[in-house]
Amino acid sequence: MSKNRIYVMGVRRSGIHLLANWLADQFGAARVENNVDLSGLKQGKYLKLKDADTQIIILEDYPVETIEHLKVDKRLAEKVLGHCDNQHIVVLLRDPFNMAASRIKHYDLLSAKRRWVDKKMALGQWSQYAEIVQDAPRSVVPVLYNEFVFSVEYRKGLCKQLHGVFLDSAMARVDENGLGSSFDGQSFGGHAQDMLVDERWKNYADVDAYWAMFTPEIKDVASTIFGTAVENIKKEGLPC
Repeated sequence: MSKNRIYVMGVRRSGIHLLANWLADQFGAARVENNVDLSGLKQGKYLKLKDADTQIIILEDYPVETIEHLKVDKRLAEKVLGHCDNQHIVVLLRDPFNMAASRIKHYDLLSAKRRWVDKKMALGQWSQYAEIVQDAPRSVVPVLYNEFVFSVEYRKGLCKQLHGVFLDSAMARVDENGLGSSFDGQSFGGHAQDMLVDERWKNYADVDAYWAMFTPEIKDVASTIFGTAVENIKKEGLPC
């Protein structure tokens, strides 16, 4: 049996754990590992991951330069994680308005003083990942969260692209990592499809500091990539 290694990258609160768990279902004997330390991998630390037929490695908030490192320097990963026949780098992008709202809410739960301090890093990284998604090299599989969540055909296409066997049950689950959903916690476990993940921005619609986070460039790129999602926000007369 061929062995697969799938890196799942993107900005935190973009649905990365949902995507990773869904990918695990497509490959059967898969194991998910969160935020593997690529700079200090140690022999023996990831034995269970090494034994898996498919390794799914989550890299949240990693700089986009990591993509090039993953492509060029495979020796360290192979030394610690074992040989793989197929390597995929999956980059997930969520529209910035809902991503930022979820991120702010998440830090409300953890540390109120971080809720706005975090915004520059998050949106700066979002812009960099957006560039990758818009002009993805052959080594990168771009995934749009807004399409992934709402379109079963989109998910089927992604599964086919990665040569998996389609199984969609993960879409109903809420991952326990990171306190679950920023807004709903674990309360939608078993029916996660009912969460209003495309309306998180409404929780900050009357907060000027929220809208001030988004530069004209971010708004333009968001319109280009997430046309329908952004247009729906504009139709409600909000300044984006």
